[in-house]
Amino acid sequence: MQAALAGLPAEPTLIVNADVPCVLPDDLRALLAATPAGGIAFVEALDGTTNALSLSAPEVFAPLYGLDSASRFRAHAESLGLQSVSVTLPNLAEDVDTIDDLKRLHLRLGPRSQARLAKLASAVGE
Repeated sequence: MQAALAGLPAEPTLIVNADVPCVLPDDLRALLAATPAGGIAFVEALDGTTNALSLSAPEVFAPLYGLDSASRFRAHAESLGLQSVSVTLPNLAEDVDTIDDLKRLHLRLGPRSQARLAKLASAVGE
Protein backbone atom coordinates (compact mmCIF):
# COMPACT_ATOMS: atom_id res chain seq x y z
CA MET A 1 0.00 0.00 0.00
CA GLN A 2 2.74 2.46 0.91
CA ALA A 3 4.44 1.90 -2.46
CA ALA A 4 1.19 2.73 -4.27
CA LEU A 5 0.76 5.90 -2.21
CA ALA A 6 4.38 7.04 -2.62
CA GLY A 7 3.90 8.66 -6.01
CA LEU A 8 0.67 10.48 -5.22
CA PRO A 9 0.53 14.25 -4.75
CA ALA A 10 0.19 15.63 -1.23
CA GLU A 11 -3.59 16.00 -1.32
CA PRO A 12 -6.57 14.25 0.28
CA THR A 13 -6.58 10.51 -0.35
CA LEU A 14 -9.19 7.83 0.31
CA ILE A 15 -8.29 4.22 1.09
CA VAL A 16 -11.27 1.87 1.11
CA ASN A 17 -11.24 -1.87 1.70
CA ALA A 18 -12.71 -4.02 -1.06
CA ASP A 19 -15.13 -5.91 1.20
CA VAL A 20 -17.74 -3.14 1.58
CA PRO A 21 -20.30 -4.04 -1.10
CA CYS A 22 -22.92 -1.47 -0.08
CA VAL A 23 -20.74 1.62 -0.42
CA LEU A 24 -22.06 4.40 -2.65
CA PRO A 25 -20.29 7.47 -4.07
CA ASP A 26 -22.09 9.69 -1.54
CA ASP A 27 -20.52 7.67 1.29
CA LEU A 28 -17.06 8.39 -0.08
CA ARG A 29 -17.85 12.07 -0.49
CA ALA A 30 -19.14 12.20 3.11
CA LEU A 31 -15.96 10.57 4.42
CA LEU A 32 -13.81 13.01 2.49
CA ALA A 33 -15.86 15.98 3.73
CA ALA A 34 -15.50 14.79 7.35
CA THR A 35 -11.71 14.77 7.18
CA PRO A 36 -10.16 17.48 9.35
CA ALA A 37 -7.71 19.79 7.59
CA GLY A 38 -4.31 18.18 8.00
CA GLY A 39 -5.83 15.13 9.76
CA ILE A 40 -7.49 11.80 9.14
CA ALA A 41 -10.98 10.38 9.22
CA PHE A 42 -11.73 6.69 9.44
CA VAL A 43 -14.68 4.32 9.43
CA GLU A 44 -14.60 1.49 11.92
CA ALA A 45 -16.02 -1.88 11.00
CA LEU A 46 -18.40 -3.47 13.47
CA ASP A 47 -15.51 -5.59 14.81
CA GLY A 48 -13.18 -2.62 15.53
CA THR A 49 -11.07 -3.00 12.41
CA THR A 50 -10.86 -0.19 9.85
CA ASN A 51 -12.78 -0.28 6.56
CA ALA A 52 -11.96 3.16 5.18
CA LEU A 53 -9.47 5.96 5.71
CA SER A 54 -9.49 9.52 4.51
CA LEU A 55 -6.06 11.07 4.75
CA SER A 56 -5.22 14.72 4.35
CA ALA A 57 -2.15 13.52 2.40
CA PRO A 58 -0.84 10.07 1.40
CA GLU A 59 2.29 10.35 3.56
CA VAL A 60 0.10 10.22 6.69
CA PHE A 61 -0.66 6.53 6.01
CA ALA A 62 0.81 3.72 8.10
CA PRO A 63 -0.04 0.02 7.63
CA LEU A 64 -1.90 -0.59 10.88
CA TYR A 65 -4.69 -2.94 9.78
CA GLY A 66 -5.93 -5.93 11.78
CA LEU A 67 -7.72 -6.41 15.06
CA ASP A 68 -8.45 -3.11 16.81
CA SER A 69 -6.85 -1.17 13.95
CA ALA A 70 -9.19 1.79 14.41
CA SER A 71 -7.56 2.46 17.78
CA ARG A 72 -4.11 2.17 16.21
CA PHE A 73 -4.98 4.60 13.40
CA ARG A 74 -6.30 7.04 16.02
CA ALA A 75 -3.07 6.70 18.07
CA HIS A 76 -0.94 7.07 14.93
CA ALA A 77 -2.65 10.36 14.05
CA GLU A 78 -2.16 11.56 17.61
CA SER A 79 1.54 10.63 17.50
CA LEU A 80 1.89 12.84 14.40
CA GLY A 81 0.03 15.69 16.09
CA LEU A 82 -2.93 15.28 13.73
CA GLN A 83 -6.62 15.41 14.52
CA SER A 84 -8.54 12.22 13.79
CA VAL A 85 -12.27 11.59 13.65
CA SER A 86 -14.28 8.41 13.55
CA VAL A 87 -17.07 8.75 11.01
CA THR A 88 -20.28 6.72 11.16
CA LEU A 89 -21.21 5.62 7.66
CA PRO A 90 -23.11 2.31 7.73
CA ASN A 91 -22.37 1.43 4.10
CA LEU A 92 -18.66 1.65 4.87
CA ALA A 93 -18.85 0.15 8.36
CA GLU A 94 -20.59 -3.05 7.31
CA ASP A 95 -18.06 -5.26 5.62
CA VAL A 96 -18.25 -8.84 4.38
CA ASP A 97 -16.01 -11.40 6.02
CA THR A 98 -18.37 -14.41 5.87
CA ILE A 99 -21.30 -15.70 3.85
CA ASP A 100 -23.50 -14.78 6.81
CA ASP A 101 -22.40 -11.15 6.38
CA LEU A 102 -23.55 -11.29 2.76
CA LYS A 103 -26.88 -12.77 3.80
CA ARG A 104 -27.35 -10.04 6.41
CA LEU A 105 -26.70 -7.33 3.82
CA HIS A 106 -28.51 -8.96 0.90
CA LEU A 107 -31.26 -6.33 0.55
CA ARG A 108 -28.67 -3.55 0.37
CA LEU A 109 -26.41 -5.23 -2.18
CA GLY A 110 -26.27 -4.23 -5.82
CA PRO A 111 -27.99 -6.42 -8.41
CA ARG A 112 -24.85 -8.38 -9.37
CA SER A 113 -24.01 -9.17 -5.75
CA GLN A 114 -27.61 -10.19 -5.09
CA ALA A 115 -27.55 -12.49 -8.13
CA ARG A 116 -24.28 -14.07 -7.01
CA LEU A 117 -25.62 -14.58 -3.50
CA ALA A 118 -28.74 -16.25 -4.93
CA LYS A 119 -26.49 -18.62 -6.95
CA LEU A 120 -24.48 -19.46 -3.84
CA ALA A 121 -27.65 -20.13 -1.86
CA SER A 122 -29.05 -22.42 -4.54
CA ALA A 123 -25.72 -24.26 -4.82
CA VAL A 124 -25.84 -25.16 -1.13
CA GLY A 125 -29.57 -25.88 -1.16
CA GLU A 126 -30.87 -22.95 0.84
